[in-house]
Amino acid sequence: MHYIRFELALISLTCVMGIAAPRLSAQDSKQLGDYTLKYGYAYYTASGRSVENGGVGAVQKLPGEFKFWFNNQVDMFVRSDTVKASHNTNSWTAGAGDTVVGLDMVLRSEGNRAPEFDFTYDAKLPTSLGFRAGEVDHEAILSLLKGVGRHSFEADLGDYIEGFAHSAAAHSFELTLSDEIGLRKCRPGQCKTTYRWTTIHEFDFTSSSPDTASEAYQLAKLKYYVSDRFAIAPGVRVTYTPYSGRFAAFVTFYCSGGLRRH
Repeated sequence: MHYIRFELALISLTCVMGIAAPRLSAQDSKQLGDYTLKYGYAYYTASGRSVENGGVGAVQKLPGEFKFWFNNQVDMFVRSDTVKASHNTNSWTAGAGDTVVGLDMVLRSEGNRAPEFDFTYDAKLPTSLGFRAGEVDHEAILSLLKGVGRHSFEADLGDYIEGFAHSAAAHSFELTLSDEIGLRKCRPGQCKTTYRWTTIHEFDFTSSSPDTASEAYQLAKLKYYVSDRFAIAPGVRVTYTPYSGRFAAFVTFYCSGGLRRH
């Protein structure tokens, strides 16, 4: 089954914003019932190569995610493009996006010198094409995180396992390097987060699979905490490999809260 690997951007973004960002935002202490809801818009330009020559057309998405914490070490998330429109012909073709379900676990908390070790597992369900036996993708990621002053560094090493209906699964190596930088601190009593403004710089690489070319891109994102519960983060992405979208612009809205009784 052919998958255009735009979904990897969302996977990488989730790792950065879902794990690294709280380290700069004083949100490490999670309890049962805490949640974060994200929703946004993304536009990807067409690739340098035409669709007829193996490239991809322009893409628009409405990506969303719901993340639920069981405790400070374990959370579960559901992520989907919800609506995805492709411009591979002379008009836009819209439909449902794929759905990703996953689990994050802290294997070892950060020490004075030692980094934090996290593990993420997720499965991409082909809801955009309908469920077909054997065509479910899986992903396993080991993350190393370390905070130094205003910086929160992260390195992700992943194995993307692409499922096929009538053949063996294919493996792709994933690498993500990111740095989130706190820009402006909140004044006392202004907000609960450490920084009101943060910026994220990220590099991603995914090796090729039988039906997907290698992909390398950079991403820059600016996040502003409107209040303790709400935030907004616009950003851009530049892709270097020829088969994927060469440029993308996006914006994400965040809402955080808790389902606990007070």
